Amino acid sequence: MKKWIFIVLPLLVLAGLVWWFWSLGSVPEYPKQSVTLMIESQGVRVRRPQATIWEAAATGMEIGEGWSIQTDGTGLATIQILGQAESRVGHGSEVAITKVMVDPTDVAKTQIELYLASGRVWSRVLRLLDLNASFMIRTSSVVATVRGTAFDVSTDASGATVVSANDGAVMTMSAKSSGATDAVPAGTAVAYRADGTVAEKNAIANDVKTSDWVMRNELADDAFVAAQQKQRRQELENLGGIRPDQALASIAQLSENLHLTLTQENQRDALAQRYFVRRFFHLIELVEAGKTGLAAQEFARLESYIRTQLQGQDGVRERNRIRQALARIDFLVDQIDPNVALYPFKQRIENISELLVHSDEASSFFVRLLSLDARLDEANRLIMRKALEEARISLDGVRSGIENLRREVGASGISGDQAKGIQEKVSAVDAREKASRTALQEALRPEVEPANTTSTQTGTDALDGLQPDTSVTTSTDAEPEFTSIEASVHPNPIEVGSDAKIVVLAKRTDGTTKDVSALAQYTGAKDIVKMNGTLFTAIRAGTGIVTATYNDRGRVRTTTISLKTTGEARLESLILSSSEGIVLLPGGTSEISATAKYNNGDTKLVTKDAHIVVASGAGVLDGVIFTAPTTKTSVSELGGSFTENGVTVVGTLKITSKR
Repeated sequence: MKKWIFIVLPLLVLAGLVWWFWSLGSVPEYPKQSVTLMIESQGVRVRRPQATIWEAAATGMEIGEGWSIQTDGTGLATIQILGQAESRVGHGSEVAITKVMVDPTDVAKTQIELYLASGRVWSRVLRLLDLNASFMIRTSSVVATVRGTAFDVSTDASGATVVSANDGAVMTMSAKSSGATDAVPAGTAVAYRADGTVAEKNAIANDVKTSDWVMRNELADDAFVAAQQKQRRQELENLGGIRPDQALASIAQLSENLHLTLTQENQRDALAQRYFVRRFFHLIELVEAGKTGLAAQEFARLESYIRTQLQGQDGVRERNRIRQALARIDFLVDQIDPNVALYPFKQRIENISELLVHSDEASSFFVRLLSLDARLDEANRLIMRKALEEARISLDGVRSGIENLRREVGASGISGDQAKGIQEKVSAVDAREKASRTALQEALRPEVEPANTTSTQTGTDALDGLQPDTSVTTSTDAEPEFTSIEASVHPNPIEVGSDAKIVVLAKRTDGTTKDVSALAQYTGAKDIVKMNGTLFTAIRAGTGIVTATYNDRGRVRTTTISLKTTGEARLESLILSSSEGIVLLPGGTSEISATAKYNNGDTKLVTKDAHIVVASGAGVLDGVIFTAPTTKTSVSELGGSFTENGVTVVGTLKITSKR
C-alpha cells in the first residue's frame, strides 16, 4: 500500500503542476455580439426576412440582416447592433436592416446599413477604426454615412429627408445619383428634397435641441457609451493573466507560448490576438495603479517585440493580430486627455497603429485621420473646461494635419473606393475642425466683470417650470447681449434613479436665442436631485426649486424652475465584501458583509437579512465568518441574495487563499 502512495502521490503533484502551468496561459473567448431589439414603448412589430406578415415584437429578441421594424403612434424601439451602435426608432416609423457584415477574420471591418422607409431614427455609433468599416442609413432620397457619431434621420412619404448631426460629422449624398458627398458637422441640420437635392442647411433650431426626442436620445447616448465602456472593460478583466509586476509573469509567458504551439492552426490567430489584448490591458492597469515607470518599460519591450515580429515571416499575420487587439483597447483610452497619466500611452498606441499600416498608403492616411479625430475630441473637451489656449493649440495642430493630408492624398496613387473613403474622411474632419473653431471663438468672446452687481428675484414656485428674469443690476461698460434667460428640464417630473438635462436659453432682443446651459450655474433642490453640470439625477421623491444664474457681460441673469421627482429608489444590486480583502492566507478568516445598492446611488448594510453561501470552492462559511481552505492556492466563490419589497438581487465574491 505504501509503495502505491509513493507512486501515485508524485503523479498527482505532477498533474497538478501541469494543470497550474497550463492555466497560466488560458484565456477565455470574447462573448458573442448580436443584433438585438429592445422595446421601449409598446406598439412595435417586426417582419422576418422574406416574410410578408408583420408580427408582434418581443423585447430582447435577436434579429439581423433582412429584418424590418415598424412602430405605431405609441411605439418606440432600440436596435442594439453588435455592441458598436444603437439605433432608436421613433413613433410611426419603419426601418429595415439591409446589411450586417462582420469579417470573421477582422472584426474591425464591420459594415452596417439600415433603410428608413418612413419616420425617424436616431443612431449613436462608436468610432469605427478601419477604412472599410461604415455605418449607413438610407432613405429613398439620401444616403448618410458615419464612422462614429450621433445623428438623426427623418423622412416622410414623399422621400423628403432631414439629416441632423448631433456630434462629429455625417457624410451625405443623394441616393438618386452618384454625385459629390457633403459633410454635415455637429449642430447642423440639412433638409433634402425628394430628388436628393439640398433644400436648406441650417443650425439645429433651439426648439429641436430642447425637444423630448433629442433630450431623451442624448441621455440614451450617454447611457449607451457608459454601458459599453463598462462591458468592454469587464471583458478585458475576464481575460485574466499575470501582470508584469506580479510574480510568475515570465512563467505565464512560457505557458502562452505552449498554448500557441499546441493550438490548431485555424484558431491560433484568435488566441494570439487575445494575448496581445491582455498585455495591452495589463499595461493600462499598471498606469492606473500608479506604476507608470514599469508600464513605460514594458511598453517599450512590447513595441520592440512588435517591430521584430512585423519583419518576420509571419509579419502579415502578426499585423492583423495586433491591429485587432488595438481595436479592443482603443475604447478604453479614447476619452483620455493630455492631463491624465494614461495620455502618453494613448499616443504610443496611435504610433503603433501607424506602424502597422505604414506599407498601406490608404490605411496609413486613415489612421492619421483617426488621430486628428482624437485631437478634435480633446480640443472640444478643453473648450468645455475653459482651457482655451490649450484648445487653440490643439486645433492649430489639427488644421495643419488636415492641410498636410490634403496635399499627400492628392499626390498619392490611391484611387477608386479607397480614395473616395479617404476624401470623405478628410472632409468630415475638416467640417469638425471648423465647427470646433467656431465654438472656441464663441468661448473667447470677452466678458466684462461687473463693477457692483446685485441680483434680486421675485415670483412664486410654479410647476409649469419657467420664471421670468427679474435680476436688477447696476450698469457696466459693456452692453449685455441678452434680455433674459429661460430654463427647462427634460424630463420633468424625473423618476427616482433616472437622469434629466437642464437647458438654459438666453434671449436676444431680436427674438433669437443661444444655449448657455454649460455656462450657467445651478443651485437648490439638492435634497431631491444630484447635480453634475447640466445632468440632474433624481435621488428621492419630492419637489424643489432650481435657480439658474448666467453672467451676461457683467449683468447677472437669473431664472428658476420647479422640479418634481417621483417614485421610490429601486433595489439595483448586492455587493459582498470581505473585511480582510480578497486574498487570504490558507486557513485565514474574514468577516463577510452584504451591502444593498439602489438606483439612486444610496447604499444600505443588509448583512443580517441577506442569504450568503459558499457557491464553489473549499472555503467554509460559519454565519458571516469565512475560513479559507488550508491548501496553498485555492479560490472560493461566495454567493449572496437579498430580497426587499418583492425585488431580489444577487451578488458574488471570489476569495483566493495562497501563501
